[in-house]
Amino acid sequence: MAELKLSCHCGKVRGVAHDVSPSIGNRLICYCESCQQFPIKLGKGGQVVDEYGGTDIYQLPPGQLKITEGVEEIRCLRHTSEGLYRFYAGCCDTPFANSPGPGMPFIGLLHVVDSQPEQRDAHIGGIRAHVNTVEATKPLPKDRKYGLAMVIVRIVSQMIWWRVTGRAKPHPFFTDDGLPIVEPEVR
Repeated sequence: MAELKLSCHCGKVRGVAHDVSPSIGNRLICYCESCQQFPIKLGKGGQVVDEYGGTDIYQLPPGQLKITEGVEEIRCLRHTSEGLYRFYAGCCDTPFANSPGPGMPFIGLLHVVDSQPEQRDAHIGGIRAHVNTVEATKPLPKDRKYGLAMVIVRIVSQMIWWRVTGRAKPHPFFTDDGLPIVEPEVR
């Protein structure tokens, strides 16, 4: 198993995702409007989404992600009061990760914080699925038209396994009481 060394663009926020592999997590491209809007609201749209509006995300258990430097720079954005928690580095507005909350044990780690992108495929494998493809900004090539249905059973079973094996905690973005480490801004 490998380690992903993580860093925001300016280097103030750093972290590590440890014991990662293709069998531990899920790498996917999400085309939902919410994933498209997150980096746009931070002024980073073209640096995060691909030409079709997709974001490369690696889903992993919260207990395998640790922020090692700059936790005081972490900020949280939600598009609605019920939406995903989207965490970013406030120092340079680098989108970092998303999470549905402490009750669902997974984090979607955005590719832009991987400080070793040349090793990404070796560490976490290739793309397992393309999801929310109907929200892509333009028609996708035929090889990108497979969706969440292919991985939904895998994701649910992994979340159960992560909880049973203790990989759901500690959560780097939520306290033990289930509160976000920083007050979310809704916009």
